[in-house]
Amino acid sequence: MKRHLWILFVAAAMTLVGCSGSEKTEPKTDAPATGTEAGKESAAAESTVASTYQVIDGVCCNAEGKPVCPVMGSVVESKDKAFEVIEHEGVQYYICCGMCPDKFRANPEKYAVKPADKG
Repeated sequence: MKRHLWILFVAAAMTLVGCSGSEKTEPKTDAPATGTEAGKESAAAESTVASTYQVIDGVCCNAEGKPVCPVMGSVVESKDKAFEVIEHEGVQYYICCGMCPDKFRANPEKYAVKPADKG
């Protein structure tokens, strides 16, 4: 009985850890950026998020063609395994966990695939 509870605990902890990590979208620097420099860094960070993904059959995918959560960058095996599916401007985004939908909805332009990347 204790072993089963331990396995459940470890599985739950692993699930939560997957969504609690830092996002891949914001580069970390030691010195704060100011003025034009901050704008360039912000634009570069946002463009790297969406430019690393592509649309295949109406779904946001990574370079290998696998569906991916645009917030965390996690591969989501299928629509059925997604925590939620959000449609934005004709593209389906498979969301990996409960922490990501609000982030995506708060700033979809940050996470959405840019029109040039749509296939």
